Amino acid sequence: MAPSAPYSGHIRILLPLGFFLLSGCVTDGVSRTEMNELTASLRAMRADNARVEARIDLLEKQIAVRGGKAVSAAPAESNEMPSLTVVKLKPKREAAPRINTAVEVVEPPESEALVLTDPGDPAKSSDDVAFGDAAYDRALAGLKTGNTEGSVALLKAFAADNPRHPKADNALYFAGVGEMGLRDFDTALRTFETVMSRYPASDTALDAQLKAAECKARLNRADEAKAAYQQIVTNSPGTTAASVAQSRLATWSSAPAATR
Repeated sequence: MAPSAPYSGHIRILLPLGFFLLSGCVTDGVSRTEMNELTASLRAMRADNARVEARIDLLEKQIAVRGGKAVSAAPAESNEMPSLTVVKLKPKREAAPRINTAVEVVEPPESEALVLTDPGDPAKSSDDVAFGDAAYDRALAGLKTGNTEGSVALLKAFAADNPRHPKADNALYFAGVGEMGLRDFDTALRTFETVMSRYPASDTALDAQLKAAECKARLNRADEAKAAYQQIVTNSPGTTAASVAQSRLATWSSAPAATR
């Protein structure tokens, strides 16, 4: 058990008693060395007394806590993980774009198929592709600088000299775009038709089909143009080209008959 309050009082009287004894010894003529030893003993006694009093105060507080008389202390930290709500996310279901299987896939002739490397000499083929890329970039630069006629000639020459280069279809496509810029719609139409027939599986074939329909519209071949736009909408739903074609058809339908 913890010491009682009277015991605490007994300890507190030690300090005056020690001081009294020290004073008496000094008056009897004790030496300075003895005086210093007594002073050190008194200081040690004071320190012990302070520790005992602190211990008594702590025990009294603990007894009060057990008896329900202590003020509330800060709650102890808990290591228990808080409960979390489980949220299940359902993936958004989107219908896959419809693929028209009625359209026959036509592979280009082997002599005109796009290749990246030659199995017989991959290093040589890679060098050729890199060299062709530089030539293609130079040919295309004319469209950006305003030398449209020169650029069209270079792009067509590049496609003719490098029919199996990965950018041969792009060269023909941009040549057709340049010809449209020159307002030579008849020649541009033939260029776009060449892209579609020579590279039907390329990523430019659908864009070439859209440009061909526009050329037909510019040449006042309205029925052919509308049929071409409708073919794109039907065969390539969900694509950018189909959205453009649908917009052109809607504009065509709402325009006055004299302006069609």
